Amino acid sequence: MPQQRSLGQGGWLRVTIVGHGPSIHLGLGSVIDSYVVVRLKDGRTGGNCGTRTDYLCARSSRYDKGRYPFWLLRDQYAEYVCPGKKPTTGLCAVLETMARLAPAEIALIGFDRLLHPDNPDPPNTWLAHDKWAEHECLMSLPVRITDLGQVCRNRQQEP
Repeated sequence: MPQQRSLGQGGWLRVTIVGHGPSIHLGLGSVIDSYVVVRLKDGRTGGNCGTRTDYLCARSSRYDKGRYPFWLLRDQYAEYVCPGKKPTTGLCAVLETMARLAPAEIALIGFDRLLHPDNPDPPNTWLAHDKWAEHECLMSLPVRITDLGQVCRNRQQEP
């Protein structure tokens, strides 16, 4: 099991969850790798989205190739979103990370639709998830949620 790293005086755990949205292409690989890293499904890695993987999670065991500790995401998370809409793998990963690691902060990258539901969806987007309900759920959780892409964009704009 990966060693939990602490930061700051309080000794709290910092985790990033790497999704599959466009913000993973911001070239933040080294920043992502400075956190405990949870990846979704196929565990996509590379220079843009980092190389570190501490945990892999998915809704199906077919993604478990035995290379990383694997979390099979549970179905009980449907209670967090609108009836009739299943939660995204990303939101389930946030909830599972909270349950398993109890971090003080979860930084998200590649969660563009969930973090910014006001942005229009691309044409022909599969809409099996309620992005507004999931966004509200995410922002109401008792953990600090950080948009890692936005934090890094803000730092680049500073003089």
